Amino acid sequence: MTMFKTNYSFSKCPKCEQTGFELVEDTPYKSEYKMWYLRCMSCKTLVTALEYYDINSRLEKLARALRIDLNA
Repeated sequence: MTMFKTNYSFSKCPKCEQTGFELVEDTPYKSEYKMWYLRCMSCKTLVTALEYYDINSRLEKLARALRIDLNA
């Protein structure tokens, strides 16, 4: 778990209006893939969900290895 102690954007939780957020790694129920969740540190309200792996960079690396131009 990664905690954000500094909130330069002055964002507030939509539920409790606190300003502390944490990044939590989890695997959703019946899923084979991990996710990152950004949630309020106080009430645990979910703010957003992010992919665990950066798919774009993985595809670009694979394309380079296979000598495939993704811009074509």
